[in-house]
Parts: sequence; C-alpha cells; structure tokens
Amino acid sequence: MRTPTAPLASPPLARRSDEGRWCGPVRVFAREGRAGTLVRPPEPPPAPALCVAVQPAGGAVLTHGGRRSVLAPGDVVVLAAARPWTLRQPHDFRLDLLLVPYAVIGATDTELAAVQGAHGTGTGVAGLLPPLLAGVAAAAGDCPPQVGRALAGGVADLLALLAAERGAAPASAPGERADMARRIRQYVNDHLQDPALGPESIAAHHRVSVRYLHKAFSAQGTTLSRWIRRRRLEECRRELARADTTVSFAAVARRWGFTNAAHFSRSFRAAYGVSPGEWSRIRAADQSG
Repeated sequence: MRTPTAPLASPPLARRSDEGRWCGPVRVFAREGRAGTLVRPPEPPPAPALCVAVQPAGGAVLTHGGRRSVLAPGDVVVLAAARPWTLRQPHDFRLDLLLVPYAVIGATDTELAAVQGAHGTGTGVAGLLPPLLAGVAAAAGDCPPQVGRALAGGVADLLALLAAERGAAPASAPGERADMARRIRQYVNDHLQDPALGPESIAAHHRVSVRYLHKAFSAQGTTLSRWIRRRRLEECRRELARADTTVSFAAVARRWGFTNAAHFSRSFRAAYGVSPGEWSRIRAADQSG
C-alpha cells in the first residue's frame, strides 16, 4: 500500500518586532526570523508610499513582478508599498523596512518608477543609503519631532538623488550640469544665513525643478541638504574659533540659518566630536597660549 505524501510545510513568515514606529513622516518596521523565512511588505498606508528595505548582513532572494533577484549583503530594495513582493531569507536575519510617502519625495510618477528595484551599494548614491536608513531605524520612535523630520528629509533627498542618478531627471549636457552645480554652490554660500534656504527655494530661484537640481548636484557625492548643513556648520565653527567672540553659540547658530539651538549642538558634535561651547573654549585656550 502506498504511503500518502505529507503536504509541504509553508515557509514561516517573519516575526514582527513592532507595528511601526514614526520618524517624522517615515514609518519604520522591524522584521526578524529564522533561515527560510519569507518577508512580505507591511500593510500599505492610505497614501501612496515607497517601501525601502535593507539588511546589513546576509543575502536574500527578492521576488516581485514575476522576477527573482539575488541580493548581496547591504543591497537596498525600493518598491511601491502597495506592490506585492517577498524576500526569502536563507539565514537568520533582522531587517528594517521604511515606508516613505510619495509626497515627501515630491517626484513624478516616471521618476518614482525609475528608482524602484534592487540597488547595489558599492558605488554611487545607493552607497549612501544604508547608514542613513540604519540611523533612521535606530532613532524612530525616540527622537524629537524636529530631528525625525530632518532624518526623513535626508532619506527623501537621497531617494530623489537616486532617481536622478538612474536617469529619471531630464537629460542635460555634462557642461550644463557642471555650470548649474557651480551656480548652486555660489547661491548657497551667499544665502547661508537664510533659514528658509533649501532645495525648493534654490530650485525656484534658478527656475528649474527640484529633480533637475539634484541631478546637477549629484557629482558632489552628497545631497544638497547635507551640503548646506555642512557649510553652515563650517561657518559656525569658524566664528566660534575667534578669541574675541562674546556672543552665545545659540546666537551664532541663528546667524547661520539654524533655527533650533539643540539641533545645532547635536549636529556640531556629530561633525566635529565636541560641543560648540567646548570648541570655543579649546580655541580660546590655544590662542591665549
């Protein structure tokens, strides 16, 4: 007598470590599980959004749209949140998924389609995403609202820049883009003290789209928002290094476009390893000695 064949067991689904934590307008989901686990996208939000996923170690097999892609450790996946997909995990894993609303990115349908897929992180803009995504996932649910909004803005900027790098922005000659990048740098340096300075205001001044602006600036190896923040920090650092300065670091921060003293202090320490007050005292001691 023939023994009935037992039905194949379905692969386990990833254990949900949380039901979503907020970092500004971005929602973060943690997933973890054993080898052989299937990861599916979280429930999509009412408004259209991108689902961005990255795991720092261990590969996976992505299935979406009838296609399979083998992902290397650290590769980034960007897909429409409403689109079905699965990630089969060959090893024990932990994965962070971020839902980024289309409205935050501000891209066209064509640009959003261009950025979707699996992105290797060896070179280019995709290489900047994993550390930022890890920072957003770590801060989600615990950071102050203004920090959450800034981190979410960084993710949106990089996704927009990635779309531009993938050719979603209007084509233009390299010389034209280089000239625009030079004009952007000059404009930023002339308007650092304006707290409203940002990609939108710069694009409006030059009468170009924000996407074109990111495309023109992509050769700088960073996002425009990050470069503006770095330039502001450099000017604050230079002013606080003067031995004759008697103004508070909060006043210096406001003069160079920072609207929140606590955010400025955290950004300064992250960039230079000391607080603004410590930097001022160190420089004063050096110059008096």
